Amino acid sequence: MTAPSGWVDPNPQNLPDPGANRALAFAGVVLVGVVIASLIGVVLLKSGATTDDTDRPLLALSAINAPGTDGFMESQVVAPTQISEAAAGQIATFSAQLPVNAHRGVRVVPGTLPGLYGVAGQGPSCDVPGVANQLDADHAKEAVWSGALGLTARQVPSYLNSLTPVDLTADTWVTAYSYVKGGHVGLQQVLQAGTSVLVDTAGVPRLHCASGDPLGPPADLDIAAMRTDGKRWPGFDPRNVVVIAYGGASSVPATVAEFVLLDLSSGQQVKRKPGGGIDLARAGDDQVQLPDPAAMNVAPKLAGK
Repeated sequence: MTAPSGWVDPNPQNLPDPGANRALAFAGVVLVGVVIASLIGVVLLKSGATTDDTDRPLLALSAINAPGTDGFMESQVVAPTQISEAAAGQIATFSAQLPVNAHRGVRVVPGTLPGLYGVAGQGPSCDVPGVANQLDADHAKEAVWSGALGLTARQVPSYLNSLTPVDLTADTWVTAYSYVKGGHVGLQQVLQAGTSVLVDTAGVPRLHCASGDPLGPPADLDIAAMRTDGKRWPGFDPRNVVVIAYGGASSVPATVAEFVLLDLSSGQQVKRKPGGGIDLARAGDDQVQLPDPAAMNVAPKLAGK
């Protein structure tokens, strides 16, 4: 792909300095665990604690916006924002209503569910043009990144332009693809609530903003059958983990023309049209054909499974 002068945001914001001292306080997520634990009268799964049983699939825990060690790029998180008490209460109430799937041991929900994701004010929490420019600067790495999602390098700018920056309001299980020895390696991973991601129009997380790692749906496994790796954060409970339902698994539309999100500052619901984070003014870039997001929302095949 021929590099343009640089991908830019068609609607630039007066964003705060990402280096400023802003702590993302997701106290409401801890409250979620307390509320849900009080509502559940039976144990639906065994503890997901780390064991010495190396035959069990690994599930890595990734704290809020942790860049990891094998990311595709430097962090593109723009401005983590402190959550208000009103928003924390909304998250607790919302999460408590999500049923636990008996076969997965987690809360399986459609990615288009209103209120599933959060935003902070008008500015995006992830620099989408920055992601595009990072990939455009290294075509070999761009080919690996796009290959992890089944895309071509030619499709990358248009695909990124179709994604929407949001913040997770619940611990979310994904497949994360890290950059290792010139290729991509998939890892089952739980991203902590508060993490900034890009989601497609099916509401599936597709990019981890702190590392640039492409994301996909998680493996079709019971979380109780997995061994966890990494430090558990306060309030972590496998029963509270969210998984985005696979394509065709829910009665709601597979994709949306408008997301209903939770404003983390006010606690009110806000509507946002998907994508539009990159100016695709270069001739032909707005005509690139992209895969159907619903068709891409399938469980990966794990080695030996």
